[in-house]
Amino acid sequence: MQFYTWASAMIKRVFIPLTVMLFVFLLIPGKALAFSCIDKRDGKAFDAVGQRNIDVTVNLSPEIMIGDVVIFDLADYFTCMNTIPNRYVDYMRLNAGSYNTTLDASFNSGLEIKGQRYLNPINSSVNVFELRDGNWHDLEVKAFYQLKNSPAKGVYIKAGAVVASMQFYKWSVPAGGVFTANWRIIAANDAYYTSGTCDINDGHDIDVDFGLIARDQLTQSAGTSPFRREITVPYRCKDNSDWPIKLTLSADASNFSASAIKTTNPDLGVELYHQGTLIKPFDSVKSQIVNGVGSDDFNFVLVKSSKKDIATGPFSGSAVLVMSLQ
Repeated sequence: MQFYTWASAMIKRVFIPLTVMLFVFLLIPGKALAFSCIDKRDGKAFDAVGQRNIDVTVNLSPEIMIGDVVIFDLADYFTCMNTIPNRYVDYMRLNAGSYNTTLDASFNSGLEIKGQRYLNPINSSVNVFELRDGNWHDLEVKAFYQLKNSPAKGVYIKAGAVVASMQFYKWSVPAGGVFTANWRIIAANDAYYTSGTCDINDGHDIDVDFGLIARDQLTQSAGTSPFRREITVPYRCKDNSDWPIKLTLSADASNFSASAIKTTNPDLGVELYHQGTLIKPFDSVKSQIVNGVGSDDFNFVLVKSSKKDIATGPFSGSAVLVMSLQ
């Protein structure tokens, strides 16, 4: 459940034939590799093939909704092209049994490739692309898991951790040019995922509006801040069971305080409290579902950095409240 807050020439005879012969020998494999990829983030060339290991850093999506939860989508980052389509066809496939993820079996995870879903374990090879034209084609490989509609296990993934790994096999026809590359997907940010949840706030966003704010009334301490909002957040499950749950705050921390949720104003952040206890980003609080329902009161408090003159104007921020079993 996501909530939003607050208002990127001299050689002759003998040597010339030898030189030409070597040139021809090297040219054929080169054309067989008539394949190019770029990283959309900076527009630079990305070497997606070769007998090597490839580490790719991606942002993990924080959004969690009943159904499929997308963890990362390589189409957001990479696009590839056959540079000599009139002579070669480029192919790439996912090798059978090569996809692994840090999410265990309780998450019912898999890959969506070119719109087709494959659940783990993926025991057969899957065609990733077949490039016949000279157009750019996104790398349509999306990692997901199926979210259950009752509280279940949660997992915390820290920035720098290996989220997933897979092996791509690349070749060209008619010339060959065969390569196998081992890809590792690295988390660029912290993220918390749950394999199952109930509806939070009836499936709606939790909007927190601080209204008009007088700059001279902003404080560094939540205890003295006049800008606070208390909101009751209800939980509703599909059946009437009882569950011990925990709520985890999945959010980027502000640059000036690890305790506050980041906003678009670098000198403003929001602290979240539950029963008087501060909930820092990726901290959790315990709660209870009884007969399929529950609720908790949360206090959102606006705080500032130590900077004297805070920039004025609208600002916003967002975070995700994630339910999982204790």
